[in-house]
Order: sequence, then structure tokens, then C-alpha cells
Amino acid sequence: MLTHAHYDPERLLEFLKEHLNLTSDADLSKALHISRALIVQIREGRRPVAGGVLILMHEATQIGFDELRSLLGDRRRTWRMQGRIPSAA
Repeated sequence: MLTHAHYDPERLLEFLKEHLNLTSDADLSKALHISRALIVQIREGRRPVAGGVLILMHEATQIGFDELRSLLGDRRRTWRMQGRIPSAA
């Protein structure tokens, strides 16, 4: 598992697009079952990648949580769920 030095949701989102052979954020939002607006907010740093979103990423890719968090640059030893998962509707 690679460890990245800093929090970078862009790196994670681009990796997921490549891993899933997708070309757009719209396609990624459909694959993850989240709104495109949430992806934009995450890219712009206005929303964090919450635990619920990590779960959806795992379900779509079968990539382990530790690897997803490493790609994100999250070096915390533990994490917890916050809030609710926005729907794609």
C-alpha cells in the first residue's frame, strides 16, 4: 500500500475514474451512486470525503478502505462516519 503525504481528493477521484474505465465525473457519480454536485464539491475542497462515500467507493470498486484512504492522503489511524450520504437524485 502506498502512503501519500497530503490530503488530495483529486488524486482519489482520478484514480477511481481510471480504475473503473470512466471518462467523466458524471459517469463516476453514476458508478458511485452519488450526485455529480457532490463530486464537484469534493474536488473543490468544499466537502470532505466522508466515511459513507468511502463505503460507496469500496462497493463500486472492491478496493480496500486502507488503500482508498491512502490514495486520499488520509493518514489518520481511525475514521468515523459523519452525516448522511447525499443521493444521486
